Amino acid sequence: MVNETAKERDATLFCMTACEEGYDLVVSIGGDGTLHETINGLSGQDYLPKLGIVPLGTVNDFARALQIPQDPEQAIRTLTSSRVQTIDIGRLNDRLFINVVAAGSLAESVSSVSSEDKSRLGALGMGR
Repeated sequence: MVNETAKERDATLFCMTACEEGYDLVVSIGGDGTLHETINGLSGQDYLPKLGIVPLGTVNDFARALQIPQDPEQAIRTLTSSRVQTIDIGRLNDRLFINVVAAGSLAESVSSVSSEDKSRLGALGMGR
C-alpha cells in the first residue's frame, strides 16, 4: 500500500495503521521531517515493521549519516538488501527524534522557511 501525505501528522497516522495491520516494512519517502513523523508513528506500538528510507528531502541528513544513496532508484534497491541496522532514538517531552533536536532561534528559523525556499536554497535554507 502507498500513502501520500497531504498534511502534518499524516505519516505518523499511516505508520500507526501499518503497525496495527502487521505490515513487514514501512518506507519513509521524503526528508528528515517525514522521517521524524514516521518514527513518531512507530513509537510505542506492540508490533514494529522494519523501516526503510528513500531520501527525497532537502538535506536528508539522517539518510546521509547511514550512507543511504541519495539517488532514489539506488535507495529503493537497498530496500531489498538483507542489511538491517539498529538505531537509537531520543525523546524530548512527548516527541521522539532520530538525528537532531533543536530549540530556540535555530528551530524557529528552520520552521519559518517555506517548502519552496527549502527546495530553491537546499541546505542553506536549513541553516547550514
